[in-house]
Amino acid sequence: MKYIKRINETLVYDEKVVDIFPEKMNIYTSEGSYTLSKGDITREADIIRSFYYHDTSKDGDITKDGEPNMLGFDIHFSKNENGIKTIVDITYGDQMKSEFSIESPNKIKVGHYNGIGSKFDTNTHFGFEDDTIEDLVKIFNSFNFGYKLTSKDFTFIDKYPDTYVNEDIKLTPLFENEIILVINNSKPPKNLYLNNLLNYLKSRGVSFEIASSEKDIQSISKRFKVIGAISTGSEYRLSDSTYESKVSFYGYENLNCPILGICYGLQSMSVFYNGSIKDSGDFTHKHLKLTQVNKDHFLFKDVNIDNIEFSFSFHDIIDEMPDGFKSIAMLDDMVVAISDDVRKRYGLLFHPEDKEMSYPVLDNFISKCKGGEDEQEKLLQGKFEHLVRFVDFRI
Repeated sequence: MKYIKRINETLVYDEKVVDIFPEKMNIYTSEGSYTLSKGDITREADIIRSFYYHDTSKDGDITKDGEPNMLGFDIHFSKNENGIKTIVDITYGDQMKSEFSIESPNKIKVGHYNGIGSKFDTNTHFGFEDDTIEDLVKIFNSFNFGYKLTSKDFTFIDKYPDTYVNEDIKLTPLFENEIILVINNSKPPKNLYLNNLLNYLKSRGVSFEIASSEKDIQSISKRFKVIGAISTGSEYRLSDSTYESKVSFYGYENLNCPILGICYGLQSMSVFYNGSIKDSGDFTHKHLKLTQVNKDHFLFKDVNIDNIEFSFSFHDIIDEMPDGFKSIAMLDDMVVAISDDVRKRYGLLFHPEDKEMSYPVLDNFISKCKGGEDEQEKLLQGKFEHLVRFVDFRI
């Protein structure tokens, strides 16, 4: 049965596409073997997301200390001269374990590998058991894209350490050993405010690493040249005393590079630099136009401000401005963008990663991290593929 069809220039889901995902997935990690059970599977406009969780029905201690409890797949699609390319991201907890693309009939290109023998982590073991590798083959061959994959095509994510050959995987970062550090403030296991930002970075070909703790920042800073950092949004609130923003605060204090704070990132940045926040009295979850903007600020260079409704999702707002910062955008009487050009710290209450039309704000920040504002033109001139949108769901 074909679960995804191509009709002219549109791809159409069969509603039963969710059925191709097995009920269980079996993995092997440094801590042992685990079985995870199928959870949520969502079909969004341009992506399929599936989540698997540790099955604790038989053994309440199945998740050992430090062992993540969620396995996630992001599967999206792009057009190229050969038809449809399938792009797959696999995360375990909040760490990306693999990123790869598939093209007909059985061409797989690995963009990121983080397991035994990898250049990122030579000791940590992560891979799929044989039966789950077979299930993955069935999933991708079920798409109507002419794939003829076998288990041999997925040896880079199997459980056997000797099947990974570093020389055969050509990683092509945008910068030479230079990365954007993503400071992850979102709540596991779903990390709702992380995925869209990662999708943006991947669409632009930007190399990145994710830090969810102070230790992560220390480790990544030793292995890479961090040219910029983005502090994400979060399901947490700073006004909730049960959660401490240690990872963001550590980044603001110790990273000597431009940092962009998004929503929760702006709020935590404000508090760290001696400002204050307050409850707005309502939860705002809307697309809204900015009412006042400093169009001369580099973040808004070549951004069509008058025609963009930015994505907002917040409770807390700035009450008192942080030391050394100035307002660069307002929403009525609320400060929604701030800048400290001396320390190279910037904050946005809205989410530019949520909508492609607001990507240029992030492009401008990446350009600043690379050392010049003219770099945005190079980004825009790159051969970036546009995601195919799934506008209909039917058999």
